[in-house]
Amino acid sequence: MHIAIFYETWNGQTGRVAVRIAEGLRKAGHEAVVKRCRDATPADVSAAEAVLVGSAVQMGKHHSKAVAFVKANLEVFKAKPSGFFSVSMTGRLKNAKEKEMMQKILSDFQKDSGWEPARVECVAGAILYTKYWFLVRWVMKRIAKSQGNDTDTSRDHEYTNWEQVDRFAAEFAADGQSRSLA
Repeated sequence: MHIAIFYETWNGQTGRVAVRIAEGLRKAGHEAVVKRCRDATPADVSAAEAVLVGSAVQMGKHHSKAVAFVKANLEVFKAKPSGFFSVSMTGRLKNAKEKEMMQKILSDFQKDSGWEPARVECVAGAILYTKYWFLVRWVMKRIAKSQGNDTDTSRDHEYTNWEQVDRFAAEFAADGQSRSLA
């Protein structure tokens, strides 16, 4: 099966997750291509037999380019096996409050895009202090501290559970009947 993985990211972690999913799909015998939403063409979407879309979350919202991409291709996503992966620090889901917050973020994405994918995965992201400019680094450190995350700004901190990402890829590969809800 030809599976296209489209994603949007701010600092690269969602792209790394998309590439890892593609590797898992290829191991399962599928053809998988990875492309940023902003670079995808209608032909990229229509050529795929199944699609996955991934988006980073920042300040409680999924990337606007991912939302716009889904809206522009909504009917195609509803007609093909499809799924969504969300990458954020809230994806760690350490407690009930974070689970509730993530559910709201996902609900907002579904409302904004019009898409309710049958398969959704919340993946923990990374705090990439070394890639942030000063003000963003300062804000992220305060947010990290309030959430009990790492605050050493001299290095990056990755929280992505790669076994979870591999499992998501394997499940999507095995479930060719996964379809978006109408």
